[in-house]
Amino acid sequence: MTVDMMLDKIILFGDSITRRSFNQEFGFNLAPALQNDYSNKLDVVVRGFGGYTTEMAKLFFESIIETETHNGGKIRLMVIFFGTNDAAESLGVSAERYAFNLKEIVNRAQSEDIRVIIVGPTLHQRSGSNDDRSSERNMQYSRTAQALSQSLGVPFVDLWTKFADHIGYDRSENIYPGEIGSSHSNLTALFVDGIHFTGLAYKLLYEELKRTIRAEYPELDSDTIPYMYPPIEEVDPLRPVETITAWKRPVYEFNRKREVS
Repeated sequence: MTVDMMLDKIILFGDSITRRSFNQEFGFNLAPALQNDYSNKLDVVVRGFGGYTTEMAKLFFESIIETETHNGGKIRLMVIFFGTNDAAESLGVSAERYAFNLKEIVNRAQSEDIRVIIVGPTLHQRSGSNDDRSSERNMQYSRTAQALSQSLGVPFVDLWTKFADHIGYDRSENIYPGEIGSSHSNLTALFVDGIHFTGLAYKLLYEELKRTIRAEYPELDSDTIPYMYPPIEEVDPLRPVETITAWKRPVYEFNRKREVS
């Protein structure tokens, strides 16, 4: 006798910052922490693509949904984190186009009754005068993503403000964090190369995601979701077949509608 082991999923969809969220050489990291929280509850799947913008990612988004939902699988939550590359001047994605692409992605996810959280781009440490990325441009794209989130009734993680507050950035300063000449020009505690996150940065993102899930999608909080299969304390080691097969998987209401104010 076999037991169905299919779990529903959380998808982390984004660029290289998402792709690296499994890399434990940084110490703490996002994906393993979420996997630990949702063990025997939901699978955490990383779909991160280094260097990608929303213009690129939307081309195969349909394939991701089809792949992750085949054989009856369900995506319960999708965290969409793009914008760091969209904001780079050389890649040619305007803020308006970024919003358009994000909206297409979110609408497609919601058509499958997938809960969505959008994460906006955060600070950037400039490497020189020829660097076409900046904290200022990232802030513009973050605000674009936030405005879109509000219009769609989707939760938004403002990572720009989270990181700025963490380093003690004073809004009255004339120079943005990470800019040459700024009192916060050195952001090595948050970035390994000016763009990609350290363990501390991933910890800040993790904390914001967990807070957002608890506030906006409490039915998906890891402390709320019951185990999908019996914990070992409920398995009789002398009668494992009988106790495991007889255990009733919880009927859990994932489909509670989010209230939008």
